[in-house]
Amino acid sequence: MKLITCMAAALAMVATAAASPALAKTRHHHHRQLYLNSAPVSARDAALRDCNAAVAPYNNRDFQGTQIIRYNGCMFEHGQIP
Repeated sequence: MKLITCMAAALAMVATAAASPALAKTRHHHHRQLYLNSAPVSARDAALRDCNAAVAPYNNRDFQGTQIIRYNGCMFEHGQIP
């Protein structure tokens, strides 16, 4: 019985891992233009806006480490804590 349960769990995990990328939707940021055109209220708002725009080309799935390092560096350059 344990063997069947383990095999079923392993099969479910493999099926989930294989299906997840296929079912993922492309993200469209329709609100990005409105967000980038709004006037910054403070230095932190400006830093957040600039740094988010700077790391936008790096998606989280493929470039997570690069995205985090660039974002933290950008916030540091703006004198902000990430």
